Parts: sequence; C-alpha cells; structure tokens
Amino acid sequence: MKKSKTIWLIQQHSMPPELGHFNRQHNFGKYLKRDGHRPIAFAGSKLHNSDIQMINDNRKYMLYKKAECPFCFIKTCDYGNSKKKRIIAELQFHLGLYKNRKKFPKPDVILGSSSYMMSACLAIILAKKYKCKSIVEVRDIWPQSIVDFLGYSPKNPIIRFLYRVEKWMYTHADELVFTMPGGKDYIVDHKLDKAHGGGVDLSKVHNINNGVDLEKFIEEKEEYPFYDEDLADPNKTCIVYTGSVRLANNIKYIVQIAERFEGSNIYFLIYGNGNEVEELTKYCEDHQIHNIVFKGHVEKEYIPSLLSQADFLLLHFDQTNVVEKYGYSFNKFFDYLAAGKPIISTVGSRFEMVESSGVGILCPNDDAKTASEMIQKLIDQGADEKCKERAQAMAEQYSFRNLTYTLEKLF
Repeated sequence: MKKSKTIWLIQQHSMPPELGHFNRQHNFGKYLKRDGHRPIAFAGSKLHNSDIQMINDNRKYMLYKKAECPFCFIKTCDYGNSKKKRIIAELQFHLGLYKNRKKFPKPDVILGSSSYMMSACLAIILAKKYKCKSIVEVRDIWPQSIVDFLGYSPKNPIIRFLYRVEKWMYTHADELVFTMPGGKDYIVDHKLDKAHGGGVDLSKVHNINNGVDLEKFIEEKEEYPFYDEDLADPNKTCIVYTGSVRLANNIKYIVQIAERFEGSNIYFLIYGNGNEVEELTKYCEDHQIHNIVFKGHVEKEYIPSLLSQADFLLLHFDQTNVVEKYGYSFNKFFDYLAAGKPIISTVGSRFEMVESSGVGILCPNDDAKTASEMIQKLIDQGADEKCKERAQAMAEQYSFRNLTYTLEKLF
C-alpha cells in the first residue's frame, strides 16, 4: 500500500471548475485525493479573467472545501487590465503563501507551476525548508515565449535575467514536468543539460500533457445539453472552432478558408469571444461570406455537448517557434479527442499529434487554398469509425485519471 502524502499545488491562477476554467491543479488534486493523498491547491484570491474576488475582508487567506480538491486562496488585489497591479498581485500571492506557510500541514511534495516563474521558484525554496521533494511544472516556456510572441531581444537585460532564473529553476528542481512533449529537446537546445555543461540531469525531465477530465466531460455532456440551430440542421456540415478570437489566434485564416466554401453546405462555427470579433464580422459582411458564424461565448459546462454535435473540430493557433520545435498541449485538443470527432489541425510541429495519431488531418497554416482542398477531401470521405475509436482511446490515455498516475510516480 502506497504511503499517503501531503501535496502542495502552487499556481496563482488555478481554480475549481465551478469558479472558472484554469483547472489543471484541481484535476490533479481530485484524483490524488481519491488515491488517499492529502492535496491542497494554493491560488490567488482574485480569479484570473473574471470579476470574482474570493476575499473581500481583511483575511490573509481563505480555505475553500466545496471542490473535490481543497483550495486555499491567498489574498491578492484586484488588478483588472493593469499590468502594474497584476505584478503586485503576483508578489502578494507568493509572499503571502511564504509568510503563512506554517499554518498549513507540512508537505511531502510541493509542485510549483509556471508560466509565473515565481511559483516554480517558491516550490523549490519551500521544499528545501521542509526537506521534501520539489516538482517544477512548465506550462509556458519562459522567457522563450516572451521572445517569440512579443519580439523581445534575447539580449534584453530583463530577458537575460529571466534566462538565469530559468536555469536556476531547472537545475535545482528535483523533478521537471513539461506539458509539451519536447521538454528534453528544449533543455538540450539551450545547453542546460549536463552533457553541454549545464546542471540539468535529463532523467528528471518528464512530459505530462494538459489532458481532459474525461469523467467530468461525460457527465457534463449528459447534464448540460447544448442547442444551436446550425448544429441541429441535418443539411449543414459543421466545422467547429472553440477558443479566443484574438490576434494571436489568427482567426482571419479560418475566414479565408471558409470563403472558399461560400455557397456550399459547409459552415464554420466560431465559439468564443475576443477583440477581433467585430473586425472579422465586418470583413465577412463586406466580402459576402455567409458560411462562417461568430457564435460568441459559451459556458464551459456546455462545451462537451457542443463539441459532440459537430461534424469536424478545428484546431488552430498562430504558429510560433516554440510550438514548432517543442510541441503543444492545448486544453481544447484533449476536449476534441473526448468528443470523438475528426480533427482538422493547422498546427504543425515536430511533435504533431493529430495526423500522426490518425485522429484527423494536418493542413498548412499559411495556404488557404490547399487547406480547403484537404478539408473537402476529408468531408467527401465521410465519417471514419476508426478515427473516432482512436480519438476516444487517446482521450482515455490523456485523461486526468491516468495523468495523475504518471504524476504520482514522481513522488
């Protein structure tokens, strides 16, 4: 019988499902608790991308036990769109947890999750104090993502400092978990491994994808039926995209593909909000493109039912060097697998997961003509039961039930 452990899960923006969608730590905690462990997730009291403030009085922290994983919210300020206040909130969370650490059960394992590097660094510092195991989880490769997304020079003093923090973090963690599959390649490419004079032993580098809580997906599919007149129309072939409609998602490319199907029964349905909706809607009106519809935001609990009614699911994101080199772990990809529908992907990578796994096709991300021809061929072939079976098998493989087993092996 395995020994029960107290596990601290540190991630400022994590939250239980009933309060928002940053649920990775909750999902791990849920199954860790079922396995007899004692998890507690630490998060900031201001819930990210929402108007919810969990602590509206003078308390420094608040215990929350309504979720399947116990939470402790550390008091942070409301920051809205203010970058300055957001940095203050980050400092408040990590300093608040450090100051109040003795008020919680002594941990056996501490997992600190980046992108905020402070969470990972704090996990290492606290683990040394408690003489327990530290696990650093890398969800975004900082500062490399800042360089790729925002165009900062690697020689920028702040970026150079962050690279030094990253090196310290990777070297001193007991275990490293990358959500993307190319974590070891990243370590080697940046000469952080011992063979290149760095301090990272590659044997401690692991991959645990984002995954899907398959149990909850199936429950919500039944409990929260979703109705949409386009999805319900038997005469329409519906290709569904879910996610943000922002510049970084390059939804304009989907519009360009949809335009080539104008006048047919093939419809592209976009579920999600973002600052480009108005501009793209106007573009479609001006160019008489009627077969792409911007549906707006859909509450998370309706997503399983929505996806399960689509004919095809579209995985699309503006390409970056990090994704091309080291792979991806988009939450929506694993939701798509759980829905058991063929996937159309424009996300190329050395670690591409759609075409290589036989669950769909990989289209170019910069050639709407070729992409539309490939999509038409897929539609003409009709539904593939083997594709559905492979998708459902992958969803089981990447269910949080199985991912938690993988995490437990690191304890």
